[in-house]
Amino acid sequence: MATIPTMVEGNLTTVVNTTKPERPFVTPLVSYRVYLLFALVNDHFLACSISLFGMFTNSANIAVFLRMGFAESTNISFFALSIIDLLICFYTFTGKLLYSYWLYTLHGNYKTREAGHGSTFIAFATTGVGAWVTAIISLERCFCIMFPLKVKTIITRRRIVLLILVMTVYQATFACLIYAQTGPPYHQHSEKRIIYLLCSLTGPSFFCFAVVLVATSFLVIKLKQTMKMRSQIASQSDKAMSKERKVVRPVIFICVIFIVCFFPNVAKLLSTIVYPKFTLTDPYLGWLSNIFYTFTFVFQAISSSTNIFVYYHMSSKFKETFRSLFCKSNAQGK
Repeated sequence: MATIPTMVEGNLTTVVNTTKPERPFVTPLVSYRVYLLFALVNDHFLACSISLFGMFTNSANIAVFLRMGFAESTNISFFALSIIDLLICFYTFTGKLLYSYWLYTLHGNYKTREAGHGSTFIAFATTGVGAWVTAIISLERCFCIMFPLKVKTIITRRRIVLLILVMTVYQATFACLIYAQTGPPYHQHSEKRIIYLLCSLTGPSFFCFAVVLVATSFLVIKLKQTMKMRSQIASQSDKAMSKERKVVRPVIFICVIFIVCFFPNVAKLLSTIVYPKFTLTDPYLGWLSNIFYTFTFVFQAISSSTNIFVYYHMSSKFKETFRSLFCKSNAQGK
């Protein structure tokens, strides 16, 4: 059983026999029991199961890209994204298990909940790196269309690797600052933590989401224009058009998955900015905000687990390499 200190007529009193997080005496819009139901379904069933699946798919992605090599800069970005997605799935799976209500109340074991809450900052930093890499992938393909003759001098493998490393160091720096300067218990309010999260999560989320949204729209428009233009030319351009589609379409689908699945996170951040009371700790809207928060992890897990289907169905080289690695019996039979 937990004890929560509360103020009663100016005196500090101890209220015993409760395991719920501290809330002032205000009737919430959504009850705690409803939140637990969503937590059970979204956090401990959907998010955990999808993340567990994502750990296998991203491990397969990493193995395939290692076998394919990094002659193309796009493979470097996709390889880095697979590593990041693997980490996101791992942190989502372990974090949701540690932060579960049942472990929290089991024998008064509050350390697991504290560990789960603390691990979310690593997940935030990793998610930020994933957003940066997705933005790099979308911009890289835009440059290929805008500057087809100069793109090989503008975008090189060395620059892509350096850019990804810079973004990783940037996110890791703020994650370390959160742990070093705010420290446990992480549930307490901290102005420094808010600033660090603004720089490492909120800011990059909005920026990368906007970049990917604009770049994806540009790619879709340009792809349609190119297909329409080349369909009017001689049939000898069919191969060039087919090659263009094979290169651009996987990037578009990866970006669309990112936009759809990252939108709940952006919507949550926007709603908090527009209506500051829509926070996890608000006595009236707190449980509703927590419910909304559970959906962001489900969509993030989906985003980090499904890229393999895009690679497999839209890249003949990926499919061939995947089959040679994981379907050896079929390959030998053929």
